Amino acid sequence: MWYASNIDKKIDTIKRRIRKTVMKEQYDSALLLMKCLANILFSYNQYYKDDFLEEQMEIVREKLAETTGRDLQPAQVDGASIFFYDGVGVDDGLEVIYVKGLLTAGNHVIYLVRETAKGHFPILLSLLEKYQAEIVYIPAGLSTLEEYRYIYRTQNRSDIKAGFLYALPYDVAGVMTFMGAEHRYTRYRINFVDHAYWLGGVRAFDYCIEFRNFGAFISGCFRGIPKERILMLPYYPYIDREREFEGFPFPVQKGDFVIFSGGTVYKTIDREENLYYKMVEFCLSEFAHTKFWYSGRGTDSDAAELKRLQQRYAGRVFWSDQGRKDLFQVLQHVDLYLNTYPVGGGLMLQYAAVAGRIPLIFYRTIESRTLTLMNQEKLGIEFNDPEAWKEEVRRIIRDEEYRKAKERLVANACIDPENFEKNLGMILEEQKTEYEISYDDAGGLEEIQRTYLERFGKRGVEEVIGKQSYIPLIKVCPIIYLYSRMVKRVMRQ
Repeated sequence: MWYASNIDKKIDTIKRRIRKTVMKEQYDSALLLMKCLANILFSYNQYYKDDFLEEQMEIVREKLAETTGRDLQPAQVDGASIFFYDGVGVDDGLEVIYVKGLLTAGNHVIYLVRETAKGHFPILLSLLEKYQAEIVYIPAGLSTLEEYRYIYRTQNRSDIKAGFLYALPYDVAGVMTFMGAEHRYTRYRINFVDHAYWLGGVRAFDYCIEFRNFGAFISGCFRGIPKERILMLPYYPYIDREREFEGFPFPVQKGDFVIFSGGTVYKTIDREENLYYKMVEFCLSEFAHTKFWYSGRGTDSDAAELKRLQQRYAGRVFWSDQGRKDLFQVLQHVDLYLNTYPVGGGLMLQYAAVAGRIPLIFYRTIESRTLTLMNQEKLGIEFNDPEAWKEEVRRIIRDEEYRKAKERLVANACIDPENFEKNLGMILEEQKTEYEISYDDAGGLEEIQRTYLERFGKRGVEEVIGKQSYIPLIKVCPIIYLYSRMVKRVMRQ
C-alpha cells in the first residue's frame, strides 16, 4: 500500500532522533522516544523484531552502568526467590496462573507491579498475600529512566534464581532491566502477545515461553529466537468455581436454545461482509426457539448491527454491555458459544471448553481462529466456509446426542491446572516441558499484517505520525498520546 513506505520513512526519522539523543547522553528523552517507537511498531505490526531499538537500549544500559557502577549482586547457588515482573497488572491475563503456579510450588516470589495497577488485580493480590509473597509497587509518576532504575534496584539481590518477564510490547524499563540480568539468574519471557511486534528481541531473556504453535512459529522464524530457547506451555483460564451464576438478564423458558457470545464489541465489526451478524441472524431466522446473548463492552456505534438485530428479533436478542464476572457459570447455563469474527476470542474459547460447551468458530485468519485450544484443528469446531458452518449449526441444534458428544470432546481441550503447574516446575528445573512444538506455518500471517496495515494507514500517515511532532497518536495508539507533549519537546530539541 502506498502509505506503508511513508510510515517507514517517518519511523526512520524517529530512529535518527533516538540515535541523536543517545549520542548526546539525553537518556531520559531517548528512552521516552524508544517507548513511543515500540508502541508504533506494535500497532503497525509489519515487523516482529527491530535490531536498532535493541542495540540502542543496550548502549543506554551500558552507559548507565558506567555512571552508576556495576553493583549487580551475583545470584547464590542455592538462591530460592523468583522475581516476577508484571508490567500489566490485571486479573484477566496469564500472570494469575503463572504466579499461582510458582506460589503453590513453595517458591518465594518477589512480585513487582506499577502502583497505578492497585485495585485492578484482586484475585492475584489475594494469592500473593495468602502465600506471603513480597509485593513491591513502582511509584507512580516516574519517568521511563526512573522506572528502569527502580526495577533494577528491586531485582538487584543475590537470592533470586529465576525471573519472569511479563511485559507489554513497549515496556522499555522492564525489558532493559532484564537485559542487564544476563548470567545473574535464568530469565523467562512469557509471550502473551505472540501475534504482534514486541520489544525485547533475544537480549532480554534466556527462554521464551509460548502458549501455542503459531507464536512459536513467529518467534523461531521471524523474531530470530533460537529454537532451543523456545518452550511450549499452553494456558488455562483461571476460574472461581465457587462463584454463583448471576442469572440471565432476560426470561428463559423451557425449550429455549441460548447462543452466547462475548468480548469487546469491536471484535465483531466487519465493514465489508458483516459476516458475524449474518451468522447470528441465520441462527435466529432458521430456528424460532433460539435466543442470542452478547456480553461485552462497546460503543453505540460499534453495536449498531447488534441493536439492529434487537429491533428485528424483539425479545430474542440481548446485549449486556458490562463484562460478566461469572463467565464460567454463564457458559455452563447456555447451549452454544459463538466465537467472535473477524477477531476471535482466545480466552473465551477456553472458558467455553472447560464449561463443556462447544465453541463454534468461523475463521479466515489466525486472528479469528486464535488456536488457543489443544489439538484445536482436530475438534471439528472450526469452519472457513459459511455453508459448512451453517450445516454444523443445524446439526448441533437439531441433534442433541451429537451436540453432547462434541461437548465431551472439547471439554478436554485445555490443559488443567495440575499439568500446567507440573510443567512450570519442569521449566524452572530442566528448562523444558512435555509439550512439543510444531514450527509449521499455520497460515494467515500475511492477512494479519495486511489487516494491521489497513487499520494503521487508513487514518492517514500525517495523522498517525504527525507533520511536526511525529507522534500525535491519540486515535491509533492512545497510550502514546499520554506522552505526546513530552515527545514533541524531545523531537524539537
